[in-house]
Formats: sequence, structure tokens, C-alpha cells
Amino acid sequence: MKKFVKSTIVNRWLLTALLGLSTLLAKAHQPDISSTMLIEHAPNEWVLQVRVALTALEYEVKVQFGDSAYATPEEFEALVIEHLKNNLSVQFNGEEPSVLQSKQVRLGHETSIIFKVSEVPAAIESISVTNSSFGEIQRSQSALIVFKNGFAKNQFLLNADNHYTANLLADDSKFTLLNKAKPTNISILPSNLTLVAAIVVLIGVALFLWVRLRANRSVPKALRVVDFPK
Repeated sequence: MKKFVKSTIVNRWLLTALLGLSTLLAKAHQPDISSTMLIEHAPNEWVLQVRVALTALEYEVKVQFGDSAYATPEEFEALVIEHLKNNLSVQFNGEEPSVLQSKQVRLGHETSIIFKVSEVPAAIESISVTNSSFGEIQRSQSALIVFKNGFAKNQFLLNADNHYTANLLADDSKFTLLNKAKPTNISILPSNLTLVAAIVVLIGVALFLWVRLRANRSVPKALRVVDFPK
């Protein structure tokens, strides 16, 4: 009876660990959550990277272009780029929107699309970023992060309340939000490092419990520790 209870408890822990792992993986690919990152690679050299669940892109392409708009991955990528370029805008210092040149598409459960940003001024006083690419998805929101050398890295939220737009003012090595909405420090996307660490811990716990269970089953009864009644 005691052996049965111990085995049941271990199996329950294994099941809980596996369910936790599946929950983390599912959360990492939520279609209503994306990230929009404006990154300065070198002085006057910028890229705009959008990361989003593949299911969100498939849904948007279907809504915008129809069910049979593509037959190959290459055709799908072309429609993704077209859709994003129609819904993305980056302005520096209140000037005309910068030119977004398609650079790379990495398809996967979490898809990454990278654009090269051209016509960026040398001195940046303000930045305006719009990403309404996933506005057709209910409760859609995107974490906006601007990575500029020497500037603090704050996170801002793009959603329906601010029309998926953030107007930022460069002030004392940081960006300040000019919209009515306030900047948020709450990460709506699990960081890759945190996610990987959580997965490793869950797998480690599951393996440890599984090994303990197997070891307990394989040890002869005569060698097992017996609790004598006191």
C-alpha cells in the first residue's frame, strides 16, 4: 500500500511538471501577443524586428488576401511582408515615415520578420512607431522596445487603446511616452532566457522523480530501508 501511494505521488508530480511545460510552450506562442523591436545595430543603421506566433500571421494573411492566396512558403512570406509593410510605420523627428526594406523572414511557431530601416537622421529627438499588423485579432497587443546605444531600454505597449501607436521623446538617454497611455514595465512576452530556464527546471524535476521511482522499483526488498514501529 505504501509503495502504491509513493508511486501515485511521483506520477502526479511527473504529470504536473509535464502540464506546466506544455502551458509555458503554449503561452510562448499566443496569437494575440507580439513584439516590435526597433534596434540600432550601428550609428545610423537600424532594423525593425517583429516577432509573432505563426498562427497570427496565417490568420491575418487569410483575412487580408483570402484562403487560397498562397501555395508555397515563399508566396506566404511575400504576403506576410506586404501585410506588415502596409501596417508598420516608423518616423524619426516627426519627418516622413522611414523606408522599410524587407531583409529576412524566419518562419516557425514563433516567426520573426526583420526589416532594414532606411533614411534615419543622425540626431534623434523623437520616434513614432505604429504596428497595427494584428489588429484583426481580438485583444491584440505588442510589446514595443527601442534598443538605442547609450539609452535605457524601456518597454511600451501597442494596443487598440492607443491605435497601436507609440510616440516617444528622446530625453536624457531614455525614451518618454507622449501618448496618454503610460509605459509599462510588465513584460507581456516571456523572455527566451526565462522560458528556457523554466523548461530546464521542469524537465530536471521530471527526470529526477522518474529516476527515483525506477530506482525504488529495482532495489531488492531486502536492501530497502524499513521503518520499524517504535
